[in-house]
Amino acid sequence: INLSIGGTKFSAIEKGFYEKIYNQDVLLIAAAGNTGIDEYFYPASHPTLISVASMDIKGMRSKFSTFNNQVEIAAPGSNIISTYPGNTYEMFSGTSAAVPHVSGVISKVWAHFPECTNNEIRMALLKSATPSILCNNLKGHGLVQAQVMYDKLLSRGCKYGTFRPINQNTSSVPADIALGGCEQYKRLSKVGKWSKRKKTTKIKATINNSNGRKLKASST
Repeated sequence: INLSIGGTKFSAIEKGFYEKIYNQDVLLIAAAGNTGIDEYFYPASHPTLISVASMDIKGMRSKFSTFNNQVEIAAPGSNIISTYPGNTYEMFSGTSAAVPHVSGVISKVWAHFPECTNNEIRMALLKSATPSILCNNLKGHGLVQAQVMYDKLLSRGCKYGTFRPINQNTSSVPADIALGGCEQYKRLSKVGKWSKRKKTTKIKATINNSNGRKLKASST
């Protein structure tokens, strides 16, 4: 669902509304806002929504693009040519011009992998983005990359976007593992390190050689 609406006022009712939608295996993508300052802008700043920032032609955050710790990814949003009433085209700027790029990428790629869950597609989207630096409040995980996302899912399947629960108490409800912003991937990263840990077992043995002497050996 592509959302180009919002304001700075938080609503618990609205937050719960989007959580219910998210739990139905739906992805919500929203414009980060055009205030140009560090503040929350809703509904994009709710954790269950993917908040999209705007980038200019130089790959920098557009001056008008709202930034905060819920910004998750970026897309072109400055001087975008689009259709306009009257059967014509106009050039305009805004995070409302950026968010359709991400929504389009998700729709196109997800159609090829319908077996993936919304959280798996969300993680794949973030992992395949092109970061100029580490994830930050200005552009999130970086510029959306459709081809990379598709190629990774094609070669690795839904597991490319899968993360395992850190412990047995971790909820499996989609909205409960939607953190938003840089935290969305940090959780995945922590789990990635956890899942790569290997258990080692030491085996000790005592054997007799041909001379009857005892030899100690160990293996892991």
